Amino acid sequence: MLAGLGMFGIGFAVAGVLVAAALGGTPAYWIAISVGLVGIGVVGGFSPRGLAEAGRPPLWSRRGLAAVSSVVGLPARAVTGAFYALVVLGVAGNLLVPLVLRRP
Repeated sequence: MLAGLGMFGIGFAVAGVLVAAALGGTPAYWIAISVGLVGIGVVGGFSPRGLAEAGRPPLWSRRGLAAVSSVVGLPARAVTGAFYALVVLGVAGNLLVPLVLRRP
């Protein structure tokens, strides 16, 4: 699941950087978006489903990211910080830059 989250974050962050550089809509942009979407699919495919998992914190929360990172032996703060930084970069580049600069 951590690999899927990484693909999601990196894919959309790269797409955001490309939009900010006025390269949205290029093949590289669509590849980055596709990587992000595949990452979402990986997370969905490997997420446990059932009543026992209903009480677990959301995967993207600090507690959820800490639980996933501890399984693979990575520091929870680093994983959480990196994931949130990638999400901020993706949102800023894909949403805020086009709104502020009036780019399509």
